[in-house]
Amino acid sequence: MTKISRRLSSLGGLAFVVCFTVGFALLGELLGQFGDPDGTFTDYYADAGNRWRDITGGVLLVAAGLGLLVFLHGQTHALRRPGAVGDGLDLALLSGANSVVMLLIAATMLSAVASAQAFGDLFGDDALTNTAISLPPQIGYLLLAAPMMWSLVMTIALLAWSARQAGLWPRWLLGLSLACVVLLPLGVFAVMPIVLLPLWVGSVSIWTWRQR
Repeated sequence: MTKISRRLSSLGGLAFVVCFTVGFALLGELLGQFGDPDGTFTDYYADAGNRWRDITGGVLLVAAGLGLLVFLHGQTHALRRPGAVGDGLDLALLSGANSVVMLLIAATMLSAVASAQAFGDLFGDDALTNTAISLPPQIGYLLLAAPMMWSLVMTIALLAWSARQAGLWPRWLLGLSLACVVLLPLGVFAVMPIVLLPLWVGSVSIWTWRQR
């Protein structure tokens, strides 16, 4: 892995950390309403500030997904050395790409209603008032919490296994990877474990950047 490709992978990972963290924070209030009545969503979307915050959060999640793709491509390339598990790396990249697709779809669902209302306001149309507006953000939350996260768990596990086989990652990074594999699937029941994802990506990115 050349210095340039290593730096690009690290920059992609750091871009993911920043965009995912800020985007998730902006969408936090919407995500927290997952099990609320439809009327709660109607009142929420009546606030123009909430709508633009959700649009911004959705755009940042899309940027985070693209950064994650660059990061994962670089990491799988870096681990393709003698002693690494080649088949596992192919599956890791495929699973990671699937996670990115899920993230992009989730970002679209989470910002769909807000974007439609903003578009309607721009052309003087009436804002959406149908109670079905609660469905897109709920689907978006589930995409983040289950398909995307579980697919990323497979990616993390395969990358860590390949790195361990080749003796490329330090013990602390393997330990953090194990914690992610164990705890991230719980994100469907609680939001807190998801903080491990940007922590892991950021740690791998910084470690990769500092390698000679």
